[in-house]
Amino acid sequence: MLKRSPLDRSVSFRNQLPRVERGWLAGQLSKLPGIATALCDCEGVDDLMRASVVLGRERLGFVRLGIWLLDDDGACATGTFGVDMEGKVIDERGERIFDNSGYIRDMMEAWRRSPHYFEKPIDSLRAADSAVVGRGVRITVPLMAKAEIFGFISVDDLIDTESVNDRAGPLLCQFAQVVSSAYQMRKMQDELERSRQQVSEAERVQSEFLGMMGHEVRTPLNAMMGYAQLLKSRAVGGEIEGIAQTIEESGRHMKGLIDSVLEYSHLSSGDVKRWYKPGDPLDVLRSTVQSFEEMYRGKGLVLDFCFEGRHVPVHFDAVSLRQVVSNLLQNAFKFTERGGAQVRVFSRIEPDATEFFIEVKDTGIGIEEAHQRKIFEPFRQVSGERGRNLGGIGMGLAIVKRLVVAMDGEIACRSVLNEGTVFTIDLKFDNVTEADPSGPGDVPIRDRASSRVLIVDDDETNLEVLQSMAKCLGFVNTDHARNGLEARDLLAEHPYDIVLLDVQMPRMDGLSLTRIVRSGEVCPINREVPIVGVTAYTSKHDREECLMVGMNDYLPKPVMLDSLRRVLDLA
Repeated sequence: MLKRSPLDRSVSFRNQLPRVERGWLAGQLSKLPGIATALCDCEGVDDLMRASVVLGRERLGFVRLGIWLLDDDGACATGTFGVDMEGKVIDERGERIFDNSGYIRDMMEAWRRSPHYFEKPIDSLRAADSAVVGRGVRITVPLMAKAEIFGFISVDDLIDTESVNDRAGPLLCQFAQVVSSAYQMRKMQDELERSRQQVSEAERVQSEFLGMMGHEVRTPLNAMMGYAQLLKSRAVGGEIEGIAQTIEESGRHMKGLIDSVLEYSHLSSGDVKRWYKPGDPLDVLRSTVQSFEEMYRGKGLVLDFCFEGRHVPVHFDAVSLRQVVSNLLQNAFKFTERGGAQVRVFSRIEPDATEFFIEVKDTGIGIEEAHQRKIFEPFRQVSGERGRNLGGIGMGLAIVKRLVVAMDGEIACRSVLNEGTVFTIDLKFDNVTEADPSGPGDVPIRDRASSRVLIVDDDETNLEVLQSMAKCLGFVNTDHARNGLEARDLLAEHPYDIVLLDVQMPRMDGLSLTRIVRSGEVCPINREVPIVGVTAYTSKHDREECLMVGMNDYLPKPVMLDSLRRVLDLA
């Protein structure tokens, strides 16, 4: 951009005009706020330039005008929009003016010597291609931002008009300031939008990469943990059970690390509110605490749950709420050697919503005051005694923070070193005002030995693991298929009580097969069979996609025996 002095003497020129002229100028200047508002609504730079030309003609009376943008060194001007000899607004973005004849240089010099406009009666006016187009007067005014000239507005009287005269200069100066401001604002908005899109694209690529890596790790992890669980169930007592227990615990640890990274990545752009359903948060909180009781007892710790208030159905995401409390209880367990933890809940009912205050308190090692501001940042860890790292990669509290914020809640922490830590959460959910449709009633569980199960997976090892785990749970009557096409043929010929269906397979994936089964066209005898998706992709989007196509449930890899037992009870 070209620099110049910000000197603006248009006001003094306005004062030099006769009173009648000043009255006219005041009336014209009063139109500029409306023009500025209209320019703010433009969606892009091109739209802005065209609108500026149109508004300059229609509201300010400049019959012929055009707007040009300068390159950085001022050696060339590029057209935007202008008015032709017939008075029509035309696209001049393909036009160029090169400063071979010194036209741009002369304007620059004139702007430095005089007010912010250049008025030059000339014998001949020339077009961008240097062709003579007529005789008359041309006035140019610089477009400026931060004392730098980035373009100019040009008007002339080649179409007979009263607008190009001595009094037009101050008005054109003020109009140029309005256009300059709108242009800079539009450029800033466009730059912000480009930055937002770049960040969004980077997050998308990162999410896809992490999802793929998670899938590739979960697939072999499924076989490892599956066989470890089978080995432990068959070798009760002795060295073999201990080895199997170690393998399973290591697998659980690895699974937890993968889940943490993937969950944090998915939360960066996810909207948990789309998962809101009617329910009672207290039931979710109580069951979550109960699921940790055995683990706490094994370490000699106490885990209490207490509640004050009334049960009330609200719209909320049970999965997110459960994860928040689970991560806090896991954190408390990790850093507590004596005493235990307590979860206290208080609800306050309002006319349209219910506010829940949740407190998770432990008697652990505590957190130094200097570290308390950083604990919700990803990959931050608080070390134990003498700097001993207590496991994990520092994602648990970062996930908690993102989940709470996604639910429009607040979380705070207070802690005393060597005494304990208290996390407080404030959440508000809309009350259920209408009766929601109830789900299907309990389905009686059939005799497992007679239930017929179809297991579909393209990985031979995972197929064998799932069959072995199903038999371990009493489901001995199992068939298998290695892709969706084989499974489709089996489903067309034999009735099944449940289908364990891998989602990601060659030839025909699990989602496509589910759509075919639910349509009833190919497999009418199994149209209503319970289908459970089994996949290494574990984001909420993947869960939603499985349920949307008609699956009854969703089972993430690596598959755990207790989770498999739960879904097989659908048979």
